[in-house]
Amino acid sequence: MPAPVRRLLDCVAQDNDGDLLRRYPGACHIAARTLADPHRLLLCELHPRDHQALTRHFARARNVRVVCEDGYSLLKSELPPKETRAVTLIDPAYELRDEPTTLLDGLRAAFERFRHGTYVLWYPLTGKLDHARLLHEFVRLTPPKTLQLELNPQQDSQSGAVASGLLIVNPPFAAVEALAASLSYLRTVLAPRGISRFDWLVPE
Repeated sequence: MPAPVRRLLDCVAQDNDGDLLRRYPGACHIAARTLADPHRLLLCELHPRDHQALTRHFARARNVRVVCEDGYSLLKSELPPKETRAVTLIDPAYELRDEPTTLLDGLRAAFERFRHGTYVLWYPLTGKLDHARLLHEFVRLTPPKTLQLELNPQQDSQSGAVASGLLIVNPPFAAVEALAASLSYLRTVLAPRGISRFDWLVPE
């Protein structure tokens, strides 16, 4: 089992009893558990109830800040960061019709302000989103080098896995090999009859 997958499972196990899965910590909690001083985490949650829940959960975390704002606006106000390096995770619900346009506008502004930052964008391969068009328009932004990962279970619907993809802009060199191994492992376990993609959408 690749080390990143093992660390994820260990993180999930902290919120559960034995092998019985009752709770999944989610991206915010997983990211917080990987932090070490002097790193900091900024979380954006626009829904008031969810924002309150996150604020209560991280009330004692000195290096975590939770804001009730549109995350896209912070791509302008918080970038570039005071640190020389940063990772920005963008995982929209894609429920609004104009979400792709808003997303691309936000990324354009982010690249202008902090081009050498690392950006991770999640997108679904199913549903109403035209992901092919989204990827086409993304490339038109002339972004920095971008790694593309996809996992599509296809006939493996019983696994519960959802077809989705990631774009990773400026991935750390050391992470590329680990990502390839992790995706290969997840395909074997979650979608043995499915398909996966691992290549450079935007080469160096």
